[in-house]
Amino acid sequence: MKHIDVRDKRGSAADKALTPTEKILLQNKLTDSKDRIIFILGAYAGMRATEISQCRLEWLQIEVIKEHKVLFINIPAEFKDTRNLKRKIETKSRESRRTYVFDPYMMNEVWFWYKNNIKGLLMSRQAIDHRIRRRWYKILVRGNFSTHALRASAQNYFRYEMKLPDVVIQTILGHKDIKTTLLHYNSKTAAQVEEYLAGTIVTPKSIHEE
Repeated sequence: MKHIDVRDKRGSAADKALTPTEKILLQNKLTDSKDRIIFILGAYAGMRATEISQCRLEWLQIEVIKEHKVLFINIPAEFKDTRNLKRKIETKSRESRRTYVFDPYMMNEVWFWYKNNIKGLLMSRQAIDHRIRRRWYKILVRGNFSTHALRASAQNYFRYEMKLPDVVIQTILGHKDIKTTLLHYNSKTAAQVEEYLAGTIVTPKSIHEE
């Protein structure tokens, strides 16, 4: 798999995408269930830290695209805080969007975890970032790390493994401007994305099958 620093010169060293070696290390070494959910939703679904912290069972659905099961994650534009229902949270893009987990093993892991934890992680964005910095640095070659690196890694995954075009990646990641997608990590509607996926989806070889 190719590897690029999709954050370009504007991002810090901590924001660089995971290398293939680092992804395998985390995949094999992360044993805590919450760490694994954060890893999958960030590095394979491209969700922002706030979205990961607020993800819950009602956002998830499993659909079949071209004979392959895919986990759909429907992120609303606004939602109530899982830890404080009186507080409303608005997504950065201020629009609802949909992202996906394509790998069948990761899809099942996320689905069954949320079936048993319907309210989600019950962690703040800051708690997730702190958890990554405190736990994951022991596994990674680099000492510093950022949640932005997970989204950067997801972009590499969508582009080089799933072979998705930039306009589709832009929609999945929730970028308003295609330049953001091209520099860092013609917008299509969700229906257009589904149509594209139905016609061209390629299921990558799972790490579990290697």
